[in-house]
Amino acid sequence: MSGAGDRDWKKPLLLVAGGAAGFAALLYVLFRDADEEESTRIEEKAAASKGTADSKAQAGSKISKEGGTVQQLLTEMIHVEDLAKRLVRELVDEQLARKSFLSAEEAYVRVDAAQLYDPLEKYGLSVEDFENMITEFQGDPFVMQAMATLAGVGGTTSMSVSQVIECKEVLLHQMAAVVQSFCELPGLDEKHFRAASVAVKVVACAMAEAKLAVKSEDVDTAVRALQAELVQNAQFVEIHKQTQQIMGYLMGRIMAPKVAAPKEDIGG
Repeated sequence: MSGAGDRDWKKPLLLVAGGAAGFAALLYVLFRDADEEESTRIEEKAAASKGTADSKAQAGSKISKEGGTVQQLLTEMIHVEDLAKRLVRELVDEQLARKSFLSAEEAYVRVDAAQLYDPLEKYGLSVEDFENMITEFQGDPFVMQAMATLAGVGGTTSMSVSQVIECKEVLLHQMAAVVQSFCELPGLDEKHFRAASVAVKVVACAMAEAKLAVKSEDVDTAVRALQAELVQNAQFVEIHKQTQQIMGYLMGRIMAPKVAAPKEDIGG
């Protein structure tokens, strides 16, 4: 079994999993939420909605467990994540420059138009398939480097733990408000979760940056740099958990409109 240090590149896993399982894998965070049962349930339900078991197996056969093919998948994931990051920054800067925010619908239309595709979905792979594949090739230098790139490991920061928590708390409140607005849009069950999740980030990050004058990328770098301290901080863990719940709620509303809304209750 690998040691704790060897697992560092595996820790940044998905924020939520579901209808766009592959694209959800782009929403990396520092560690798994302790309560994975509900996310797994929704992921299985979403996967079932994609087609029969036979069709899924046929799609999955597009990728064999060969190093070159795994490299191709990871290369595409890095490419799509880079496109998503650039799109988010472009739209956040646009909102800040004009000093007004996009509505949930406007943000969704802009993101959806970018047609950010889902690498895992493209190859008919579930998140579990992906994790098993990566585990099998974890000794491969290319795979380890690619996972480190996706995870965004490393970095230095001048921010303190308390400053990071403040930024994450503000972002959480903004995300909750944007998700609520998004869930009031007509035809919600016809929207794509991958575009919806990025649209929420586009608006919420712009609102948080306007309030804090700190770029979201700088906060993300600080989170990585202060990972060891943050994972031991109860307030940060609670904010992280609630962030997952909020995005899981959005996914649930898109995939199954009758999911109950989560409570937002930040301690500290």
